[in-house]
Formats: sequence, C-alpha cells, structure tokens
Amino acid sequence: MSDPGSTLEHRPVTLSPNKRAKREALIIAAIGVLRTRGLAGCTSRAIAEASGLAKSALHYYFRDTEEIVELAFQRLMTQYIERIRAAADAAPDPNAALWAATSTYLHLGSTQHSDQLPMLWFEVQLAASRCGDTAALSRLTAQTTEMLSAIVAATGVKAPAATARVLLASLVGILVRDALEPIDLDEALRECLHVLGLTAVSRTRDTG
Repeated sequence: MSDPGSTLEHRPVTLSPNKRAKREALIIAAIGVLRTRGLAGCTSRAIAEASGLAKSALHYYFRDTEEIVELAFQRLMTQYIERIRAAADAAPDPNAALWAATSTYLHLGSTQHSDQLPMLWFEVQLAASRCGDTAALSRLTAQTTEMLSAIVAATGVKAPAATARVLLASLVGILVRDALEPIDLDEALRECLHVLGLTAVSRTRDTG
C-alpha cells in the first residue's frame, strides 16, 4: 500500500464535474467490492463491473488498482470510525459514551455484520506488512486510538492514552475470537471493560 499522502485523494486534481462523478463512482464501487469480496476479490474487472464503467476508466482516473483499493479501504474505515464517534457523541454521559463507542466498534466490526470488516482489516494489514508499507494502517490505528483516548479521558481515567491502546488491542482480540466462532459481543465487552477497570453504561444499541 502506498503512502496516503501520495494518492490522488490527497492532492489537487483538475477534473470536470462529470469526470469527478465517474471517479467517485469507481471509489464507491470499490468499497462495495471490498465489503462483499474482500481484498483478493477487489480486482480492476470487479470494480469496473460494479461501477458500470469500462475497465479502462479505472486506469484513466487512478494510477493502478492498488491506488483505488487503498482509497476505498481508507474511506470505508473512516466511515466506520465516524459511526463510532457519532454513537459516542449521542450518549448522555461519559460512561454511556464509552459503552456506545466500544459496543458500536464491536458490532459493526463483527463477522456477524455484513461488512466483514475484521477479515478485510487483516487482509489489508497482511498485504501491507508483506510490502513493508504500513503508513496508511498506522494512521488509521492512531486515529482510532486518539478517539478512544478522548472518550476514556472523559470518564476520569488517569492514563487515558495508555488505556485506550490496551482497550483497542482488547477489542481487536474480541473480533478475532468472534471471527473464529460467533460470541456474545456485549458479554465479551463487559468482561473486557471490567478487567480494564472501566465503567460503562449500556444503552439500547443501534448500529444501522
């Protein structure tokens, strides 16, 4: 995976409204393919078919298939993080926000959810590790950790940054367990928070 700062999404591109719409359609199509077929199935042919555009359009708007896949993955994960943040923001108090954020993280990330995000994350992480370029993943991880740190800090924890790092690792571990065999995510979350000494208030969950 390339440095996110070098992609077309992060530098000025002069395109007509029609061409911007086609480029956006390709990214949206790639997100859909990633969700349903995973990294291995996100080929230029699959993206083109999902978008309804010719395969040549992909190579016109993007450097290569790797670039559009990276952009699609980054946008998918950013949307995931934004939904977690929104769940926390809608909570009435810090403890409820902690539960809302962590519960949403698990339920949206679970293999029981249609997006299959854990498997996709691991696929991308493995591919990035093999090519020695994990900058984009590190950026997404840091973004998630910072969000959790702010939520944890609001509950009065003395070391929110360190706690957030351990909490994130624990949440990922729960998703790994769930990927191997579906588990009760809320029960696993309660156990995790209890072990970390965190207090959270469960409310009715709505992950959409």
